[in-house]
Amino acid sequence: MPRLTRDKWIRHGLATLSGGGVQAVRVLPMTKALRVSRGSFYWHFESLETFLEALLERWAETTSEVVADLADLTTPEAQLRALIGAALQHDLELERQVRAWASVDARAEAVVRVVDEQRLAVLVDTMRAAGLEPDDAAARAKVLYAASLGQLVASPGLVHLDPVDVAKVAALLVQVTSD
Repeated sequence: MPRLTRDKWIRHGLATLSGGGVQAVRVLPMTKALRVSRGSFYWHFESLETFLEALLERWAETTSEVVADLADLTTPEAQLRALIGAALQHDLELERQVRAWASVDARAEAVVRVVDEQRLAVLVDTMRAAGLEPDDAAARAKVLYAASLGQLVASPGLVHLDPVDVAKVAALLVQVTSD
């Protein structure tokens, strides 16, 4: 039987979570699907609980990766376009399932809360860099983040923004007005 790496186990676990929720993340069905022994799983993870923690950690890392990618972008508008694009392109089903898990598990809820705070802080910082006052930046960031989360409950295919739409939204959100 082939031996899987820790990373491959985590990727398979995230795919399983995305496809069936946390209740589908079980050792025996995953080992059967991967055609490996349970020993392969336990070589990398002490228990199912430590595996679930690793899944949450990997999911949370995606926010850090997106933020790191912003460093090369020189304008707040370009950064905002990248953030909106990332929100539209990530695995919405995985996001739904992690949030569903968080609704019944305190550990998952704590990770989701931290990720939400990080994402919101990045949005606020980006809008502040565009010249918005702190209150305006926070308000716009909250609206954008709420809209982003709203796509999780929208009918599949209903929310589709092409790159032109994303650019328009980004320009509007960072526009400094003298209200």
